[in-house]
Amino acid sequence: MRSLKFVSLGLSLLTVFFLSSAQAKIDDSVDIFFPQSLKYLQYSQTEFPVFWWNFLVINPQGGKADFEKAQSLCTELQKFQGKSVKRLICGDDLGGFIGTLEEWSKDLVLRENFHATAASPKHYEDAIQSAMAELSFISSDKKDFFNLKRMDPTDQWQIYLQKSQAMTPAAFTREQGFLLEPKTQRLVIPLQFAVQPKMTNVQDLMEDLKKFENVHLVGAHGASYSNEKQVHQDMEIVSWVGVAVLVGFIAFLVLKGRVGALLLFPPVAIAMFLAGWVTELFYGSIHGLTLAFGSGIVGLAVDYGLHGAFNQESKQTWKSNLVGFLTTLVGLGILAFSGIPLIRQMMVFGTLGILFGFVIFFLLCKYLPKYFTLKPIDWYFPDFRGSGLVIALLIVLGIVGSFRVDLSFDLRKFNYQLPGDQNATNWFFSQGAQRETYLLLHDEKDLYLKTDEERTWSAANKVSYVGLGEYLPPIESQKANIESWQEGGCHHLRKRLSVSELKVFAPFMENICADDHKVLQFADLARKDYLNHLVGRGQFISVFFGETEEQKNLIKEKFPEAHSLVDSIKGFSDSLESDLKWMIPVALLLSTIVLFVYYRNFYWVVAAYIPFLSGLGLFYIANFFKGGSLDLISVLGLLMVFGFSIDYGVFVTDFYAFKQPEEEYNIIQSVLGLAAMTNVIGFFPMVFAKHPILHQLGFALFFGTVGTYFGTRWGLKKFLLMEQRHMKRSKK
Repeated sequence: MRSLKFVSLGLSLLTVFFLSSAQAKIDDSVDIFFPQSLKYLQYSQTEFPVFWWNFLVINPQGGKADFEKAQSLCTELQKFQGKSVKRLICGDDLGGFIGTLEEWSKDLVLRENFHATAASPKHYEDAIQSAMAELSFISSDKKDFFNLKRMDPTDQWQIYLQKSQAMTPAAFTREQGFLLEPKTQRLVIPLQFAVQPKMTNVQDLMEDLKKFENVHLVGAHGASYSNEKQVHQDMEIVSWVGVAVLVGFIAFLVLKGRVGALLLFPPVAIAMFLAGWVTELFYGSIHGLTLAFGSGIVGLAVDYGLHGAFNQESKQTWKSNLVGFLTTLVGLGILAFSGIPLIRQMMVFGTLGILFGFVIFFLLCKYLPKYFTLKPIDWYFPDFRGSGLVIALLIVLGIVGSFRVDLSFDLRKFNYQLPGDQNATNWFFSQGAQRETYLLLHDEKDLYLKTDEERTWSAANKVSYVGLGEYLPPIESQKANIESWQEGGCHHLRKRLSVSELKVFAPFMENICADDHKVLQFADLARKDYLNHLVGRGQFISVFFGETEEQKNLIKEKFPEAHSLVDSIKGFSDSLESDLKWMIPVALLLSTIVLFVYYRNFYWVVAAYIPFLSGLGLFYIANFFKGGSLDLISVLGLLMVFGFSIDYGVFVTDFYAFKQPEEEYNIIQSVLGLAAMTNVIGFFPMVFAKHPILHQLGFALFFGTVGTYFGTRWGLKKFLLMEQRHMKRSKK
């Protein structure tokens, strides 16, 4: 016996070493949370810098706008310019805009025709004279602005700044260099990031923002940071809680004198490793949350090992295991068709883990029975008066609740935000007109064809539009504009301007007289700071805003291929609802077919469902106190409970249906008690997660598992004995 203990502990330690040394490509991004129907929007937000604008919302102090904090924050943010921050609109400093504005000013010769009207030449002369007067009032500490004015006497930079704020709601005034919402006295600082919305890209900046209270970052980068950081924290919490619970379970086995049960863990660990390896081969990487879910797979796969080890002498054992495996496969297999990539990957990993675990345990119990035979453990919840009534009530609640539950497919359940960030986000996007955003991707070959069409159409229909057409004239117009400056503008202004004006505005004159200006091609756009926020790899994007139903309909009619954020989210919710309408009936039908082929007795088929129904009832009770509605993630978790809960029902039903002389009821109780404990060990840590997806999944699995065990322990035996008593009466 002592040697067996040493072997068990040794193999367990080797397993830990084996898993810790395994190298895997771990994915920790939040991209896997998004279904295919939202991939277009997700791609647009990560690929095109036009969506990299974020907004710092500064709450008021004592009911008044906190300009002092805003200025301090502005100074702090300027440290990140040229690094993670590309542009910043705060105070009187043009900051990261200087280079962009100079480039925009130089390309005046592409956008404007010197001979556009008869009054055009005089217009430029007057603008230069006015700029000359303004320069005398610019202080010495505004060197950047002074140099910009020499390049841009016609104030082209103001036109660009106005265009660049098109993505900002229009309900703000500008005071002391900051955007102010007069009613709430909140201040807003727009900033455009130079990096994609990934946690590692903005971590330094986000850590700095913690120094400022009542400041919240709204936008793709703020949301991505919050979600990814919480996923990392949850993975750490789940891992530590899982280890603590596992240590407690091992201590329980030691106290019960069943250290040999530790031999069941190395096969499961190997099965998990193989499942992870195959999953990584299939997907290219494996998500950290999928691996965290692996602790739950331990609880599922070990059921068959426990049943085989405790019930080694019975010929019925592996028949029961096979039926349980098939019904579990149904539940997990159906979820492999989920619209959420994370759930699909979890199901592939889970299905493979159970498959490998089942095969390994079967081979070990068959060919190494000496090491995989365990004595029963007298550990289970005792019966009590009214226990059958309690389970009957849970079953009724499970059935009735399924028809009356309030289903919610709100995608905000996927998003993790602190309360302050959530309030700031809701407030910010409620400002101005409630407009709907439409995104339209184009290939580079359609550059001038599409931009000309979109600019003309949006102007004619008064639809707000952000696209290259706002910045880039048609190709023929560019040629004509360049010629107008080279052939007329340069010569005219050299004659009309004074010597001092020519000297002060020498950068402007050098630019308009240069002979190297050329029409822009797609390859040039990525190098233009004022254009590259709308340019991706071989594609460019256009954004339309529909503020009225009429405008929304016009956009849909003109550009049917445009993607609406609202429609995409609604379409995803509708798709999920449609999926569940077939997933649930198909899972029930397939499981019932498997059970009926196996039992050929309707009563025993019903008996196998009792554990799941009681688990469903307990979940509804817990969920009622938690909030009441049933979200998508909980439904998916319950489908997983459905898959493995039938294992419990089959093990007990088989004990009565196919009674074997060598089987004892306490053996089944040992199997069920430890199986439930290992499942709870696997799922309980996820309840401590804060990210909605992981928490809701863990919540459903935990209470579903506990309820499943209660139904098996206190309800199933009574239900089966009722059938036996009925059969005896019939014979009499």
